[in-house]
Amino acid sequence: MFYDAVPVEEVAEVHTFFQTLSMIVNVVCSCKRNDELQAAFENEIIHLVENGEIATGRGANQVGTLQRSGDTRWSSHFNSICSLLRMYNATISVLEDYAVKGSNAAQRGDAKYAFNVMM
Repeated sequence: MFYDAVPVEEVAEVHTFFQTLSMIVNVVCSCKRNDELQAAFENEIIHLVENGEIATGRGANQVGTLQRSGDTRWSSHFNSICSLLRMYNATISVLEDYAVKGSNAAQRGDAKYAFNVMM
């Protein structure tokens, strides 16, 4: 069986990583913060295009959102990681802002924790 071949510590670390990733996505992707995330990412794309750091073209540089990973599909986990890497700067910006301007202490604390984990 698979679990017999893999040390428990490795499985626990993978689980912890994806739990943390899921928490970050949940903090950033509420309705209001998702709009902020998309606006921050759009501004980042505009800046990169203006500086010639990324190419433009049909279907290129579309503004999306962070992708939630599924429970069982590794491709879903991979896509979630890729979306976070693609939107890293925008995610950091939203978390940093929300850590200061969140509605209550719990939301500010979640955002601050997620920001610290990302850094």
